[in-house]
Amino acid sequence: KSSYMKRIAEKFLQMGERVELFHCSGDPHSLDGVRLVERDIALVDATSPHVVDPKYPGAIDEIINLGQFWSEKGIIEMACDIVSTQSNISYEYSRAYKYLNAASYISADTCDMIERCTDNNGINSVIKDIISNYIAKESETGASNQRKLFASAVTPAGLINYCDTLLYDCKRVVGLYIGDDKGEMPAADRIMNRISIAAKENGYAQEIFYCPMMPNKRIEHIVIPELELGFTVIGRYSNDETVATKIYNLNEHVNRAMLRGYGDKISENDNMYRTLLLNAQSALKDAYWLHNTLESYYVPNIDFDGVEKSCNATIDKILNFS
Repeated sequence: KSSYMKRIAEKFLQMGERVELFHCSGDPHSLDGVRLVERDIALVDATSPHVVDPKYPGAIDEIINLGQFWSEKGIIEMACDIVSTQSNISYEYSRAYKYLNAASYISADTCDMIERCTDNNGINSVIKDIISNYIAKESETGASNQRKLFASAVTPAGLINYCDTLLYDCKRVVGLYIGDDKGEMPAADRIMNRISIAAKENGYAQEIFYCPMMPNKRIEHIVIPELELGFTVIGRYSNDETVATKIYNLNEHVNRAMLRGYGDKISENDNMYRTLLLNAQSALKDAYWLHNTLESYYVPNIDFDGVEKSCNATIDKILNFS
């Protein structure tokens, strides 16, 4: 499936079109989806664990059934190995999620300590300055829609992000620097959320990229296409300051003397957080190798010539869409 989508993506990239790639966190070299932006067409891997059923079958949505290209007899002969391997993959993923869940609690505790040392008036002044200088005017389009996405993930290869590609088209990038010793600064969360709210109130469409560790509230990046403007958090687990045209150093609004009082606790949390991430990465790596084993049961039983013909037919169909 990934190779199928990669080939389609490469075809339209070679034609100079804008293509969005959605990478698999379980295997960052593989794709879970492709979007052909100008054509408003998307292809997605609809199999477990991200099952997608057609919402408007035949009218808008279409199923590409690659199952027609496998040899059922050969696969059935490997049924016991397939079931066992899939069970082991699920177990390793459950281990990884437990470690990541524990890490999120450690992060929340560190946030609470840093929040106690933060000058809220100083952070409010940063919010006011950013909004007045960058998004005070109302949008000319008034679209105000929001796309909610991820540009980073915890993977078998560690923490990976593609923030450079999403900020590439931005003429201006505002960075919130939180520093390497405070990867979880809550002030950045507050500022990014206020930026998003202000942008929506002024009618701007946004692409909002969330942190995989706290996907319900922590924003890592915001892109406002109409203004060719991006906002990003700069820290240990995100991008570096080279992407920014303007940087606000949030460390300036932290009481350093007060923070030192929490030094030992923050250091302990930091060590636990790193260990939990490494354990999660190890479990994901085990799942990755098991998935490769699972694929080895299918590969000899796939008609790849048929898959290639199907891919070519799909490309032709896309090219002929009016």
